[in-house]
Amino acid sequence: MERLRPGDTVCEVRLDRLGRRMMKLIQLIEDFSQRRVNFVSLENNLDTTTPMGMLLFSICAAFAEMERALIRELVLAGLSTAQAQGCRGGRPKSLTPEKQATLNALRQTGQFSVSQICATVGITRSVYYRFVNFCDSSSHFTGVDTRYVSGYDLNRF
Repeated sequence: MERLRPGDTVCEVRLDRLGRRMMKLIQLIEDFSQRRVNFVSLENNLDTTTPMGMLLFSICAAFAEMERALIRELVLAGLSTAQAQGCRGGRPKSLTPEKQATLNALRQTGQFSVSQICATVGITRSVYYRFVNFCDSSSHFTGVDTRYVSGYDLNRF
């Protein structure tokens, strides 16, 4: 934007590619007009150098903002519906309760290296150390199945 000179024309495919909010778009177009830079939206066939073009720009910017708001509402409604049905988003946890039990059993034997435990359980070394450091820092959990201790979120592993 700093390289724009008077007389240059900024061409954009869609109006909403230039900015997300109508106020931001209007500020940007006003900045362009102060710097004597033209703006053309190819999809909407808008040319802001004319009064009619500015009117159409304002209308299209308002519709673009409304469209984004509707999409956001639909996505949030879909997420809340999925959550109400018991679905969880995001990446699945690599250390399931069964893997935690296996990891603890192998670790307590003292016969296996970290690499062997990770290969057996099917986790990475970082997940192993995160879990071990958490359990070791919670020394009062020694020998306790930490999956059932309230107040501690072990789903982060």
